[in-house]
Amino acid sequence: MKKLLTVFFFTFSLSSYGQITFQKSFTTGVGYCVHQTIDSGYIVIGTIYPAGAGNTIDVSLIKTNQYGDTLWTRTFGLNNYDYAYTGQQTSDGGYIIAGGTENPGDYLYLIKTNNTGDTLWTKIIKDVGGGTSMLQTSDSGYVITGTVGSWVYLIKVDGSGEVLWEKSYGLSGGYDISGRCVRQTSDNGFIIVSDTYRENSGGTNIYIIKTDRSGDTLWTKNMSESGHDLATSILQTFDGNYIVSGQTSNSFLNTSYHYLMKLNSIGDTLWTKNYDRNMDPSFIQQTIDSGFIITGANSLLKTNATGEIIWSTSIDFTETYFVEQTFDGGYIISGGTVAYTHLIKMDAYGHTGCNMNNTTTVVGTFNVSNINSDKYVWTGNATSSSTNTIVGHRGKATDLCSITNTSEVFNIKNKIVIYPNPFHNLCTFQISSEFENGGLKIYNELGILMRKEKIIRESSFNFFRNELTNGIYFVQFLNDKGNIANAKLIIE
Repeated sequence: MKKLLTVFFFTFSLSSYGQITFQKSFTTGVGYCVHQTIDSGYIVIGTIYPAGAGNTIDVSLIKTNQYGDTLWTRTFGLNNYDYAYTGQQTSDGGYIIAGGTENPGDYLYLIKTNNTGDTLWTKIIKDVGGGTSMLQTSDSGYVITGTVGSWVYLIKVDGSGEVLWEKSYGLSGGYDISGRCVRQTSDNGFIIVSDTYRENSGGTNIYIIKTDRSGDTLWTKNMSESGHDLATSILQTFDGNYIVSGQTSNSFLNTSYHYLMKLNSIGDTLWTKNYDRNMDPSFIQQTIDSGFIITGANSLLKTNATGEIIWSTSIDFTETYFVEQTFDGGYIISGGTVAYTHLIKMDAYGHTGCNMNNTTTVVGTFNVSNINSDKYVWTGNATSSSTNTIVGHRGKATDLCSITNTSEVFNIKNKIVIYPNPFHNLCTFQISSEFENGGLKIYNELGILMRKEKIIRESSFNFFRNELTNGIYFVQFLNDKGNIANAKLIIE
């Protein structure tokens, strides 16, 4: 029997579509990363401080339902100090985690599990530091970035964790470079953001590296505005350009600001925004309305496509590290303190019901200058080894708000029927007449444009997956009047 899914288009205006909101606390350390899973629940990745284990730190993996209630938890550990900052659900329905282990040096630590968190394989990759950013690539392998010595590394492994290639990138002149974030781009290459520091220079700069699919450098940018600039996150935007998020400070004026920087496809600055707010940003995602959501410290900032603020809010009780837009148009945030992981579900306007402060933010601009500096690239021979991982079970959710809300945010305007959904090879789109003469774009969960098609006066047509891998995709419909509507598509 065919599954029918009626998908309602939404626009970002006052409306009436129900959204779940909650605040949850888990006694599992810090949640550095969260993603919504294909079943509409969430997976939280971070660290845990096992009870009675002294200074021991382990990796934690928490699975919840859509209301933030715990379904299961797993902990993974090799030595006295194991940590994870990044991970995601994989195309097979399982999970991949990247972090580090002191064994006794700081090595890259990869963990692959099935859909219930049971370990399928683990890998230790020596001679490189712990992974700070990782993603599954379009060929079902994985790419990881981090820091090795004074260089940035990029490592590509296959679906079993075996190293395919390793590249490292550096600058002459005594620079130390720290790799912060990597994303795959629409040409199947990669974009990396990092920051550089040179002893006795008194400051840091922004360093961006664009590579092809094999990790070979296409171009680099070494940029600075104040000489005290940190870059924490980068992504390719829907228009094929790039957005960078970070922090800039002025030691003479004792001020610190959060910035957004829009770059074109070859790394030249298009615009910058400097927000009068010390939020220490840690992650940015483009939202379905082409704007951006940024989190850091205890704050959340929502902008439009040109960086103008729509709203901002702060959270009273925790540090926030990661944010992602959810299927209902709201946001899921992970963070925590030493003892607790916090999971927060907001509606589209940043509301959860309690423990929140709406704030105003002043916006300015700043100029970024390019710094000419020679670059060096070397190819290393990383080795990986399979290891045994101790697995534990821990973490019960505690409500921080007295109620779990369903807020009314979106106005249902138009509808489309997609069947079957989820699908494997072929599905059918039935669209409203408003979008019969337009086009559609397919984006993956990272906001990368995967496909673009023209719709010519058709109210019903077949859609083949072709090169698209299993996973969740967002469909953006555009008509000839410039109207936009969005839907979710699941391939399995």
